[in-house]
Amino acid sequence: MTHADFDVLTSTTRSVRNTRQAVQRTRWARPIVRAAWLITRLCRREPVTVQIYKRRFGVSLRSFRRDIANIRDAGIYLDADPAGDYRMLYFSSDSDAS
Repeated sequence: MTHADFDVLTSTTRSVRNTRQAVQRTRWARPIVRAAWLITRLCRREPVTVQIYKRRFGVSLRSFRRDIANIRDAGIYLDADPAGDYRMLYFSSDSDAS
């Protein structure tokens, strides 16, 4: 199938020819992907632990804590039990991040 089959214009976005630029662009996407994964698990009421997170993404404890802090700053209230499980308490749409 071609773009003509869908009656749309062809993309005018230039392709990235430099591999270094492509790697740098994907590097910035990783925190967003991690945050989306965390929020999805929390919304499904699944506990999130450091071990699961490190196994999934291969990042440090510092990155985990930074991502948790970013999610809390976005208005999602989390609870951490002594075992290290994080669970979502509720979401506040009236956060300072608006």
